Amino acid sequence: AGSKVEGATLYVTLEPCCHWGKTPPCADAIVEAGVSRVVCAIRDPDPRVNGGGFIKLKEAGISLSVGVCAQEAEQIMSGFFNRIRLGVPEVIVFSDPLSTIPNSIDAVIRSTKSTPQLCTSSGKMDLDGVEPNQLLNHLGKIGLTSVAIHDQDPLIAVLSPSRAGISAEIIRDKTTMRSSVTV
Repeated sequence: AGSKVEGATLYVTLEPCCHWGKTPPCADAIVEAGVSRVVCAIRDPDPRVNGGGFIKLKEAGISLSVGVCAQEAEQIMSGFFNRIRLGVPEVIVFSDPLSTIPNSIDAVIRSTKSTPQLCTSSGKMDLDGVEPNQLLNHLGKIGLTSVAIHDQDPLIAVLSPSRAGISAEIIRDKTTMRSSVTV
């Protein structure tokens, strides 16, 4: 929006980043655009950010409010937090078969006769060559924050916390979610 936002208040869920990734730092863009106030729900726990975005904004004289709707934001961002903290995506177990990828889920994992398959909004990917007990680590390394699996899928046994060497907190049960992409 460029100069059209000069003097505006910006509302964000997560602390604006202060590092280069696929794009330049968000905090720099906010400063350059002339935003005068940022209302943010939660601090970004990623070690590359973790308060650094807030420091950049404050140093630029931007008014900052943190904590508005923090509880809701933590729920929305739970998969991201798991990947940052544990290196693996959150696993959401569905009792109904999924024909679409629900909103807020990065991918659906399905077992086929020959190999596990990852279904994303950009297509399907065979996961052959990935050891089942390393599947979540692999998915975390490619940047996924939340994956869904049917509770009757044979892979669920491999993804159970005791088998995968992961914390039970990454597995959540869901019975219904709105869907967005057909798989």
